[in-house]
Amino acid sequence: MKKFYLLILCAFKLMSSWAQDYTMDSLKDALSGSTTDISKITALDNLSDFYYNGFAWIDLKKKDTSFRLLNQAIGLAEKNKLTEKEEELLQKLALLYYSSNTNQKGSILPTAAKGLALAKSTNLKAWQPIFEGLAALGYFSTGKRTDSAILLMSQGLDFARKNHMPAEEASLLDYFGTAYSDSYPDSAGLLLRQALSLAEANKLTTQEIDVLRHLANLYGDRKHDSAMMWIHQALSLARQNDLSKTAISIFYSLLGTWSPLYENDSLEVHFNLGSQLAQQIHAQHAEADFLNDYGEVHDKRGNYTKALMAYMNALEIQQQIDDKYGMAAVFYHIGILYLNVQDYAQSLQYLARANEKSMEIKDGFNFVFSLEGIGEDYVNLKKYD
Repeated sequence: MKKFYLLILCAFKLMSSWAQDYTMDSLKDALSGSTTDISKITALDNLSDFYYNGFAWIDLKKKDTSFRLLNQAIGLAEKNKLTEKEEELLQKLALLYYSSNTNQKGSILPTAAKGLALAKSTNLKAWQPIFEGLAALGYFSTGKRTDSAILLMSQGLDFARKNHMPAEEASLLDYFGTAYSDSYPDSAGLLLRQALSLAEANKLTTQEIDVLRHLANLYGDRKHDSAMMWIHQALSLARQNDLSKTAISIFYSLLGTWSPLYENDSLEVHFNLGSQLAQQIHAQHAEADFLNDYGEVHDKRGNYTKALMAYMNALEIQQQIDDKYGMAAVFYHIGILYLNVQDYAQSLQYLARANEKSMEIKDGFNFVFSLEGIGEDYVNLKKYD
């Protein structure tokens, strides 16, 4: 049975660099060395992941590159009549469009429509309700024709129920709940709970974890105790089922998104468990990201010595694996830490390195903010010109 992953609201920044601990150069080498269309599809898919998740979460141009590569993979799958693979990639592309927060949201509907037409013409019944749900997300994302969205989602649910497709039904309820999370949180909670019950009853572990995470996100701002219960349940399931990469992404959210909801003792436990797991599966990018986020949390709490040690350890790993984007981010964090403790000369050195590395990799985000920090350092050093 196919596994349907709802990518929405997950920690996209992590997933590619942790799913396969590659550098961009090795992914490009894999693409250029592909000798068959099938291997080229895989290489394009992996490279698209890296552009979207590895460092494109704040760089819209990188997202466009990711979409272009994935469309190339879809074209090759279509050319070779690899219908199942084409459907899988169309689903992934629609969900990436949905999560991207760019003007590409308008592309969700035609992508889903293409997948739906293909499912119907080739009698791939399992894909039909999924693409009806994705088409509904396309309408929801534009804020228009919600009646069409609801009709499509209802059709998909009816089809899945009549054909006894619990995995597809759970995915649609998850889509529906996520679409309603901002406007109708109570309805969203009801739909997500229905999805959770289906996933539990049918032992759909991956989907159960996804829904638990979406429930946690839904309640994070309103019911902290409930949110923590859902996210810890998701973590427990991932660990029980040896889903190491999923567990790592949850540890990451516990160190980042959820860290304000608990005290230092819990932070230490999650950091240690996540780091150990990253080391066990040789995910150096993940280990560096854990150290970076651990440092950020301690930095915000005023624990500057502990924060600096974490940043330095992260930097050492990033230099070993030549993660230029990670280096730029950590140089920036160290520079801001020294700025906060009023060591402006040291701050200036690290922010200058962040600025230089950001220019090298065309990282506009860290480039702009490192310049701002450099300006603040010069003001404090009374170098106004």
